[in-house]
Amino acid sequence: MHWSRKICIGGALLASLASCAPMHPPANRQLVWADEFDGDALDLRCWERVVDAPPWDPQQSFAYIDSPETLHFRDGELLIDLYRRPAELNGRTLDYVSAQITTRDRAAWTYGYYEARMRMPPQAGAFPALWMMPQFETLGHWPASGEIDIIEYISRENNTAHTTIHFAGADGAHVALGNGFGAAAPLSNGFHVYGFEWRPGVMRWYLDNRLIFETRDWHRPNVRRRPSAPFDEPFYLLLNLAVGGSWAHEPPQDVAYPMQLAVDYIRVYSIPGVEAHGPRLEGGACPAGGPSGPGPSLAQTESADR
Repeated sequence: MHWSRKICIGGALLASLASCAPMHPPANRQLVWADEFDGDALDLRCWERVVDAPPWDPQQSFAYIDSPETLHFRDGELLIDLYRRPAELNGRTLDYVSAQITTRDRAAWTYGYYEARMRMPPQAGAFPALWMMPQFETLGHWPASGEIDIIEYISRENNTAHTTIHFAGADGAHVALGNGFGAAAPLSNGFHVYGFEWRPGVMRWYLDNRLIFETRDWHRPNVRRRPSAPFDEPFYLLLNLAVGGSWAHEPPQDVAYPMQLAVDYIRVYSIPGVEAHGPRLEGGACPAGGPSGPGPSLAQTESADR
């Protein structure tokens, strides 16, 4: 992987950021979609539950299942629980069960500000993430059409927030740009606010409303694609709790289960004036928490934009 590190901690310059002065999320943002998770069931107008056994890391052995055991609600929080329990899925026997939800085919956006308030699991081996994938894959399969990781958390690095984008370079090879930000205390100690600001020429990540990473470096000279490609297309949200693998490592035998990711809310904002090129902000307000009811369907917005 290729990493671009730009970060200030305690006033000390560790790499090139424009300034160590605190930077905060855009103040003029406007709420367009939100789920406050105040109900007792997942709102299927906003989310789809994923049933799958992710294939990309052979060292991971878990299944996303549709069960109240792995996804439930309590006191205004969405809880994703991961258990060490065998499951049969896609012809495989998996060691763990967990949950993933996605807004794919329900809501996807180009640009904007994205924010979630979450508490991470403390157990070693846990791998929760809030991330984004392209709705249409107009430039081809991963990594060509991109991936945006708003927050990935590896519990063995229990005070580190990982922020990354994935795409294909000019030669088609996988490129990853990101940063691991070390917080002052473990992120499993309580709730923290994770923010992501996406504009045509810059992406910024925030922890508790403080800038922790910024990049403008995904542009690659390639006459066959647009200057801001692939990050000028609609992307949808995914939320999950994974375990193990080559990065997070297998949990120790004495780990207590369930591992639990707690989510207070997820919100999506538009940024006035940030529609310079590419598709407009798509989707609409999530009926569970947004300000104005459901927006246009993806089919409607796709036909209007293309």
